[in-house]
Amino acid sequence: QAHKQELQEYWFKKTRYSPSVTLEHWTCRELINGQPDLAQPSDDLGVEILIDLPGRNSFCFSDSLGNVHIYSSDTVEPVIKLKTESDSEIRGILSQNNILVAGQKDGTLSLWDMGAPGKERLTKLISSFSGKPGIRLIQMREKPRKEIITGDSDGIVQVWDLHATQPIYVLQAHSDIITQMRWFEEKQILVTCAKDKLIKIWKFPPVWIDESKSS
Repeated sequence: QAHKQELQEYWFKKTRYSPSVTLEHWTCRELINGQPDLAQPSDDLGVEILIDLPGRNSFCFSDSLGNVHIYSSDTVEPVIKLKTESDSEIRGILSQNNILVAGQKDGTLSLWDMGAPGKERLTKLISSFSGKPGIRLIQMREKPRKEIITGDSDGIVQVWDLHATQPIYVLQAHSDIITQMRWFEEKQILVTCAKDKLIKIWKFPPVWIDESKSS
């Protein structure tokens, strides 16, 4: 019995050799403070999203107050705490190359540059801007330019330029909450599924056309 409440996220780190299995666990507040103390559990801070940071020997998680925490997966020691400009619950986190993106329930999007592997302590905020409330999922398109793709609780998909503050394309993908979303860079295809019981495949164009300028 790993947890008393609903399991939000998990990940498994492979090791070359492990002669025994040791169970170690902390509450969210205990991890944040860096002082495990099972006698003083915390119920006011929950781990909302937990992801691995590939190639970095690190993982990150968000708490219910709009913070993102990066930890070393080798030492389980805190590396850096990233504060968003909103206290809203974080619903989605994406790590791709050196970019870390967090999307919040109130629509706030925050982008950080983590730098080279091993330099996570120097992570800096690139930009933060307000999108449509209800962000749940985040993906990233690498080519022809870096774009952020968000899926929300109204079934809407939005495409953002990495450094812009306005969406460059808005798509009513589903009639209900988008539950999962995956981007396939090689095929330039987005796959979405939602509570409307539909799975949809979207082929993205090489370039988004601004119809207001072409008319």
